[in-house]
Amino acid sequence: MISISKVKINRKEEISSLSTYDGKNVSQVLGYLPSDIILAQSCYIFFRSIQYLNRMRVRSPEMFFLMLLTSSPQIKDAISSSKINIPGENYLIKCNSCRLSCDQDGVSPLTREDRIRLTLNAITFA
Repeated sequence: MISISKVKINRKEEISSLSTYDGKNVSQVLGYLPSDIILAQSCYIFFRSIQYLNRMRVRSPEMFFLMLLTSSPQIKDAISSSKINIPGENYLIKCNSCRLSCDQDGVSPLTREDRIRLTLNAITFA
């Protein structure tokens, strides 16, 4: 299941306290809301790949999830494309491992940009 809530961030330090991974749930902060299909794919790839994280160049689960959400293969690109507003309102995206076994939500038709992002994620991270 994916849940989205608006959060107000006043300091940069607050981002790391909101970006968490506890083995069953992962959360990340973004300044914009990705499309539903990008959220679903990011969650799916994250929980399918997390067991191999120690073999990847990215060691932080939270950073790996951010890279998936932003479709960025580089950490610095993922951070810059997260577009977090300080101070300001942002989105807290939470995903739990139930997403792999829960019923898939209905997905709207894909835009060209969504297809490109999905392809980039599949090539880069899967």
